[in-house]
Amino acid sequence: MKTKKILFLLAFFCFTLIANAQPVDIKTVKKVALNSYYNHATNITKEEINITELIPVTNDNKEVLFYIVNYRNKGFSIISAEKAMKPVLGTCSSNNFNYNDVPQGLLYLLERYKAEIIEIRKQKIAPSKENIALWDKYDVAVEKETKRIISV
Repeated sequence: MKTKKILFLLAFFCFTLIANAQPVDIKTVKKVALNSYYNHATNITKEEINITELIPVTNDNKEVLFYIVNYRNKGFSIISAEKAMKPVLGTCSSNNFNYNDVPQGLLYLLERYKAEIIEIRKQKIAPSKENIALWDKYDVAVEKETKRIISV
């Protein structure tokens, strides 16, 4: 009987670790960024897309919350570093991101994203099925829903 309880507790503990807040690795961030940019860009081939800068946005403990990704072709994306959030938090195709020249509305939005991801991690919120599907859509090099997916 004790063995069954121990196995149950161990399985529950492992499931809890897997199901709760899940940070995203840098390779996945890059792949999602490239695929989302290509998906939204017009008159550009995938060979022309290059990431020029990855700006990590962190909390007070230096944990990455999301990345701002600048592209050579102009434009930037905001990519979550947390699977419980949707992967692409924002995209701009006309300018690169520059912390010295950020509109107040965008600064406010970035602060809201920071607070939301911090709260997700604090409460250990698991990713929703919708968010998992979005991460899968941008993280694979399979041409399912769109012809514009890039492999990294």
